[in-house]
Amino acid sequence: MELFRRRYLCLIAAIFVFTSLFVLELGSSLQFALIAWFLVAVTVAAILFIFQKKRRFLFLVILLSVGALLFAALHSFLFIGIPRARAESYTGELYAEMKILSREYIDDNSAEYIVRILDAEGDSPNIKAHLVCDFPAEFSAGDRIIASVEAEAIDSIGGVADGNVLLMLKLDERQTVLYAKAEESFFFSFDGIKGLTSDMRDGFAEYVDSIFGDDSALVRGMLVNDKSELSTHTKAQFRRAGAAHVLAVSGLHVSLLLGALELLLRKLLAPKRLRIALLGISGIILLALTNFSPSSVRSVLMLFAVYANYLFAEESDAPTSLFVAVALIILFSPFSVTDVGMWMSFCATLGLVTVFPILEKKIPRFNVKNKILALICRILTAALQVMLITVVANIFTLPIMFYCFGQISLSAILCNLFLTPLTAVFLPLCVVALIFGRVAFIGEALVMLAKGISSLIVGTVGFFADMRGAVLSLEYPFVPPLVVLLAISMTLLMLIKLKKKLFIALPPIAFVLSFTICFAVFAVTDREKIKYVGWGENELFFVERAGVSSVCDVSTGASSVYNLLADGLCDYSVEIENYVLTHPHANHSAMLRRLCENRVVRRLYLPLMTDDESLGILADIRNAISEYNTEIIFYKCGEEIKLSEKTKLLPFFLQREGKNEVFLKICGKDDVITYTDEAENDLAFALGAKSRYFLVGAHGEPSENDEMAKSFNGDVRLIFANESVAKDSRIEKNGTVAYIIGKGGGKRELLITH
Repeated sequence: MELFRRRYLCLIAAIFVFTSLFVLELGSSLQFALIAWFLVAVTVAAILFIFQKKRRFLFLVILLSVGALLFAALHSFLFIGIPRARAESYTGELYAEMKILSREYIDDNSAEYIVRILDAEGDSPNIKAHLVCDFPAEFSAGDRIIASVEAEAIDSIGGVADGNVLLMLKLDERQTVLYAKAEESFFFSFDGIKGLTSDMRDGFAEYVDSIFGDDSALVRGMLVNDKSELSTHTKAQFRRAGAAHVLAVSGLHVSLLLGALELLLRKLLAPKRLRIALLGISGIILLALTNFSPSSVRSVLMLFAVYANYLFAEESDAPTSLFVAVALIILFSPFSVTDVGMWMSFCATLGLVTVFPILEKKIPRFNVKNKILALICRILTAALQVMLITVVANIFTLPIMFYCFGQISLSAILCNLFLTPLTAVFLPLCVVALIFGRVAFIGEALVMLAKGISSLIVGTVGFFADMRGAVLSLEYPFVPPLVVLLAISMTLLMLIKLKKKLFIALPPIAFVLSFTICFAVFAVTDREKIKYVGWGENELFFVERAGVSSVCDVSTGASSVYNLLADGLCDYSVEIENYVLTHPHANHSAMLRRLCENRVVRRLYLPLMTDDESLGILADIRNAISEYNTEIIFYKCGEEIKLSEKTKLLPFFLQREGKNEVFLKICGKDDVITYTDEAENDLAFALGAKSRYFLVGAHGEPSENDEMAKSFNGDVRLIFANESVAKDSRIEKNGTVAYIIGKGGGKRELLITH
């Protein structure tokens, strides 16, 4: 394909882009060494350029390429390395004065802002930070805050999408917060522009809310990249369905919005230069409303490059426009090089401007005279194009999805097939509805139509997101070498000359075949595992095989249980088949809601308890997850629950003296493990007499009787989750005794393969 053949500007921009990413991961000493070598190389290239007149053009390209390497290294070192090192020195308890630059998120319980640190313990660091408040703090752009905060360094990837955000500041409502609106005007700086655009976004959001009411969240998200009002569950569904790009203002949105405007101007017979000027102004306004998000900046810059070529009647070159646009984004916003969203957008667009045109030519075209058949053929051709676009975009973003997310959406092809025409109608319709929203009858009709399409979009995404197998994990042990081979082979085929350009399709086909074979072998050979994970009195059981997981929850429902759950699930688990709650606590409502927001839970089993307190909590849990596509099943004491093809669960719950006691029996072909909380009960010992493992858990209150078990067979292993209880218990000699020692802060684990 020879991507960079005779594209010297594209080559130099690509060198700058990839060097900026590479140098970012190096230590300061290695960065110094690289800069020194690049200086030597630039000097040599400059000398050769002066004295080698016959090959002056070649050495000019080499000189510019090495210069791009040097500039990228210096750029990353000066604008990222030094500010990060300076920021990381301000950690721990900090008394700081901050200036609000923009609001990221706010709800009834918390708020997040981008701020600039003006003063920290008497110093003036002049660095950006991510302010996290554990209360709904309502600040505006320009507000100055003085408070005592807890400062932490942010990971090199997380939280740096909006400029050089280098610290996370945690602000508690109990701390004294002094703030006042800044009176001075904004100067022409990037922070000043962001502050002004933040006010524009707020004003636009208020206007959209006044037109669309409670249905404005999707309109704001798709028009100006404002996803603050979209629920976590909705955003998770868009990711699972492979439609997250619909919520990020990118090339699709820019093309639809400005394309519709250009079509209108053409119909009005506007001259070419006037059209381009109006489209350019509209693009800048769109950038301001999107708060200069990297995806929108890249798309608008590419569009401007196309308009520049169009003005001078030159042929447009999409790869060059793409690389130059990304290079300019990194140049003016250095920390955007660490923005995963930008790299996802870049890789997808790279595939669409290089590989997609080659494959599109192979889509059959039909010359049919019958108008109805011709329309059907056009629809089929458009559907094939959408499917091909989705496949190419997913292949090119696969390495990033593997590295950053560990999963890929399989439903993306079908979902985008339905979403593309809906989006093409919805975006221009929203703009028209906002323009005529105050006009009687016409505005109401347009808004009602837009709301209908909005509901259809959300419903379509929800349908495909909840499909079985909608998401495929990339965390299987055989995936890393396959992804590396795919990335290397695709890169080589794009850089070398191909006799047949369709050879570019061979690596993806080989990857799919290899993955299918490896997955089939893994699914057959992987043995089922039962895992116990505990932290304090919170205990979870996992039954897993080939990525299918079921969970049994013996916990208080505290916020730490969600983290314990995330740690306990195997890496290649993408959803939870069965979730069994043994006894309800008040905290379970919020914990299970958070779980269903972020993961697909197919079935939730709740114990059918009869006391008033438990019934109230169960009702709260049912109401909390009613909006999610989770089947709720109530089970009785001792009722068998099928966790997998091989494993069953028999949960017993007893209520004595106002306290709940829990006993579990997990069995397959044989009785694998019996669990009891710390209370003593003859039923639990009777259940565990024939099990391979009898586990005395840490949940609840210890039994007053120090003789925890009367007798066990010699082949039964008695295990205590609580070390102190294990030492206090007297066990007969024919029993095998052990206890689980906490790991790293008290975490306990036990893994059984059967």
